[in-house]
Amino acid sequence: MVEAFFIRRLNRFSAQLLQGEELLLVHVPSSGRMAELLVKGARVWFSPHGGDRKTRGRLLVVQHGDVLVCIDSNLPNKLTALALESEALSPFVGYRKIKGEYGLGSSRFDFYLQGPRGKRLLLEVKSVTLVKSGVGLFPDAPHFQGDQTPAGAAAEGAGGLGRRGALRGPEGRRPLLCSQ
Repeated sequence: MVEAFFIRRLNRFSAQLLQGEELLLVHVPSSGRMAELLVKGARVWFSPHGGDRKTRGRLLVVQHGDVLVCIDSNLPNKLTALALESEALSPFVGYRKIKGEYGLGSSRFDFYLQGPRGKRLLLEVKSVTLVKSGVGLFPDAPHFQGDQTPAGAAAEGAGGLGRRGALRGPEGRRPLLCSQ
């Protein structure tokens, strides 16, 4: 990761950074507006890519106060997959079968887990980029996409899937299981 300073967002998926005295165009891998985070002068880190590309890299992290916030919307699921496979998340120890991007009816879930005695769980991972008074907020979503959540699957008749969970990560802090 390379450190730089945020200058401005050009559109949903590109931003301008300042590294030393050079202005760089980078890809922003999230469609969220993140106006509270992506402010001029904010300290950021990006992953450079070589070759002949339109952008110089991919924006990964922004510093907000004393917290590092993940900008890359793909990274939380990748980290969660690694944590699940290594049994680093205590609520999910014992779940041996792990499937990412699990489809059920017209819904899609981040993970399907199956554990001892056939215990099954649908898991959603949410990257919280805005926390106020200890509450994780999703400022870019008018609602919580009800029919794509574990509750939505239950409403679709996901019989037998007795457990549903959501893992939210206030970035830079210990992940918090908010429901199971």
